Amino acid sequence: MVGRLATLTTVVADSTVLSLTYTTDRVGNRRTVQATTPSGTRVITYAYDGLQRLTGTVEQPGNTHGFRYDGAGNLLRQQVNGITTTVQTYNNAQEVVAWHYDAAGNRTGQRPGCAGQPLRRAQSTGE
Repeated sequence: MVGRLATLTTVVADSTVLSLTYTTDRVGNRRTVQATTPSGTRVITYAYDGLQRLTGTVEQPGNTHGFRYDGAGNLLRQQVNGITTTVQTYNNAQEVVAWHYDAAGNRTGQRPGCAGQPLRRAQSTGE
């Protein structure tokens, strides 16, 4: 795609220490990133839904990541290797309920939950 970064190379003392190669689809979404270092190559592949929202990534070798959205396009759930790591809920104004907002919709602070309900968030350390 014209005007998009295709390759980025880092050279130290005349040696390439990192080379990143990017590919995109016809609408400009990132499809792959290939990272090559002296110790090997890692490829990340990206997947999107029909609304062009990121739905997953696969690292080879490595992890898989998944993302789910609600009908309004809000990110609801993130998974790493099939384990849910983040769950978010939203109010009717499409704001994450873990934050305070002023009348203009600006985020002004953080809170532990909404209407006395605990914040639904889980994190995995991978252990």
